[in-house]
Amino acid sequence: MTCISKDASFEQVFSRQVEVVAKPGDILVGISTSGQSANIFEALNAARSRGVTTIGFTGEKGREPLETKCDYCLIVPSSDTARI
Repeated sequence: MTCISKDASFEQVFSRQVEVVAKPGDILVGISTSGQSANIFEALNAARSRGVTTIGFTGEKGREPLETKCDYCLIVPSSDTARI
């Protein structure tokens, strides 16, 4: 993880790993309490472009940004980070 963030950027820390190991039929779970995490968005985009099913977990404020990037999105009806 450190190598990727140093050589590329922290926004690509997960997507670069997805690009190497993900294949159709896999499932990627992205977790973002705010639904605003750029590194999670990049990983979900990389997964979907490879035919990977994507599942997101977020809070009520993250519904719109994260839900559009996932095949399935589970939304906790709270804005309290500890609850999410």
